[in-house]
Amino acid sequence: MTLEAWVYPTLAQASWSTILHRETDAYYLHASSPAGSMVPAGGAIYNGSESYVSGASAIPINAWSHLAVTYDGAVMALYVNGTQVATKPATGSIQNNSNPLRIGGNVPYGQYFQGLIDEVRVYNRALSVSEVQSDMNKPVVGTSSKPLPPSNLRVVAQ
Repeated sequence: MTLEAWVYPTLAQASWSTILHRETDAYYLHASSPAGSMVPAGGAIYNGSESYVSGASAIPINAWSHLAVTYDGAVMALYVNGTQVATKPATGSIQNNSNPLRIGGNVPYGQYFQGLIDEVRVYNRALSVSEVQSDMNKPVVGTSSKPLPPSNLRVVAQ
């Protein structure tokens, strides 16, 4: 799996701050985590146990940062601005459910991101470092003038 997004936080937030979240914790990418205010993290539930990887430093407020988390069946990796900043061993299948994938917040925990989110990408495979960097430098371009969201995608407004 790979989750990616450009984020522009306008407020320093402590604890979890949702960018992408497949409820309830099936997989996620957050701009802030228990590791520190505005320290990004990503994770998932693997074979019934939750595990996440977090960065070592905070992303800036009022500036754009590209965040990505990948999982290849053996390792979770977190990227900030195209650079791998952390890895963590993890094995097993990611929890499969039909719960919604939310952008910018989540219903169970109310962990709303304060700022802007753009260029969201979700893949069913782990991208390589060069692919993450390529995505970071390539805008998402629609194929029609009015693309339809997936049926299980719901935007959460605060």
